[in-house]
Amino acid sequence: MEHRDHRYPTIKPMLDQGRIKSFTDIFLYLPKSVLAADLGKNLKRFNELLLHVEGFTIKDLVIMSNLCGLSRMEMFRLIDEEFVIRERVKKDRRNASL
Repeated sequence: MEHRDHRYPTIKPMLDQGRIKSFTDIFLYLPKSVLAADLGKNLKRFNELLLHVEGFTIKDLVIMSNLCGLSRMEMFRLIDEEFVIRERVKKDRRNASL
């Protein structure tokens, strides 16, 4: 990890500007393949984890926050917002099918 991708430093400013609001918004600015490789995860496995973010370990989240220049709390807030969004989508789908 000596040669960090040049896009990592864009994450913190985008968060501060409100352009990143949830965990998956990070991937509007940073390819999933880059973060997966830096975590030592296979891209297929990483994509599965993105579908079920509760599968990421605390260690994974801390490493990601460090790579992106975020505090742990900022990363946990992004994960929490991801859950809020997904719960809202599930609720909307249930209501739409009634």
